[in-house]
Amino acid sequence: MRKWVVSLGLLAAVTGLPMMAQQTATPEADKAQTLPGNASSREACLKFVHAEDMRKNVKSRLEAVREQLKQQFQADQHARPETVREELKLVDQTFGAMIENLPVDDIINAMVDVCQQHFTGSDIEAMETFYATPEGGSAQARFKEIGPVTIKAMNPEQEKIMADKPLPANAPSQDEVAKLFDAMQMRKTILAMSERYRQQTQTVAAETIKDRGGDPRAAEKAMKTDSDPALEHAIRVMTMIYQHYFTAAEVRALTAFHESPTGQKLLAAAPDMASATAKAMMPVMRKVMGTLADKIKDLEEKEKQKSGVIRPNRSSPVLRK
Repeated sequence: MRKWVVSLGLLAAVTGLPMMAQQTATPEADKAQTLPGNASSREACLKFVHAEDMRKNVKSRLEAVREQLKQQFQADQHARPETVREELKLVDQTFGAMIENLPVDDIINAMVDVCQQHFTGSDIEAMETFYATPEGGSAQARFKEIGPVTIKAMNPEQEKIMADKPLPANAPSQDEVAKLFDAMQMRKTILAMSERYRQQTQTVAAETIKDRGGDPRAAEKAMKTDSDPALEHAIRVMTMIYQHYFTAAEVRALTAFHESPTGQKLLAAAPDMASATAKAMMPVMRKVMGTLADKIKDLEEKEKQKSGVIRPNRSSPVLRK
């Protein structure tokens, strides 16, 4: 089940990162706080978080994760053809249920809450002014494109395909992208948000395993990863994507914005998004992971029976003659 637990952790992360550099959310406790006197309006925040685009972006990210996961299972197709076919069906069923039940409205409301808690009307105006510039506007459009592309490019084969493509003539240099990532505090933000998603996904997985008579410590083992190589791989892939999808002018404009007081204020709120979106997703995650665990158990039993390790109506394992 480890592959599935890790994959659901990835699922939580990508659905909770609609546009990491632009949008945030708030912890549940913040909702009870009184809004600052100079807080931005709800209408302005709804416009700022691009509510309608959010629905499309979340769906496209889910579909990208689904394809990536299917590729992982297909790698075992020669050794376990029948089981892999069942697993691929399960992938489609799982992600279909997730797409249908994902609480996008709750995520959007969380983003609006943090917008009102953290940003003033002047902050929103400053951000709108930047994204109304030619470079800011085009960069904002590219952010909508790169989410699914980033997930896909994490696959080594897809990463190589992109690496072999020539860069556009107006592409930024690696140094320019590195300067932008420093301004965006990319490594710090990825680690903080990934850890929050990992912890909450691990909690759900442990509950699911315990409810079915298993050892909940298996969830911790399944979710345990070496963050340093994974982080550096993500940074390398994202650098390549930014070079392919952004122009040098856009990257320089984004760097200047994120170095500004408004940009730094935006980044400081980003870790709250991880908690809020993960919390919003927990009811669906619990339901999906519970159903998934039961179906995986059935698949494993069928595979054992076919291999001769376990046969029906036998009290102990036997070997096939």
